[in-house]
Amino acid sequence: MNLFKKIIPFMALFLAACGTSNTEEGTTESLDVVTTFYPMYNFTENIVGTNGNVTALLGAGQDTHSYEPTPKDMAAIAEADVFVYSSEYMETWVPSVLETLSDSDVTVINASEGIPFYEDDDADH
Repeated sequence: MNLFKKIIPFMALFLAACGTSNTEEGTTESLDVVTTFYPMYNFTENIVGTNGNVTALLGAGQDTHSYEPTPKDMAAIAEADVFVYSSEYMETWVPSVLETLSDSDVTVINASEGIPFYEDDDADH
C-alpha cells in the first residue's frame, strides 16, 4: 500500500495537468494513454477516468518479460500523449522503446520511479 501512497499523487497530478485541451473549433481532445500490461492499465484508467482513453499493449496471459512490441504497438506508443510502464525490470523491452521515443512528444511515466526495489543477495536465480 505504501507504493500506492507514493505514486498516486504524482500520476494524478501529472495526468490532470495533461487533461484535455480546447481546440480551435471549441471541442476538446481526449488524453491518449498507452500502458504496458493490465495492472498499469487498471491503475492508470482509475486515475484518468473519463478524461482520456487508456489502452494496454499486452493482453491477458502475455508475459511482460519476454514480450516484444510489434510495429503496430510501436506506432500506438509513438502516437500517444503518455506512455506508462512499471519498470525496466518488469518490462525488459522498454529501454529500447524509450530510445525510439527520444525525439517524440510522448510523455513517459515510469510508475516505479523513486520506489526502492528489494534485492535478495541470497536468491538463487
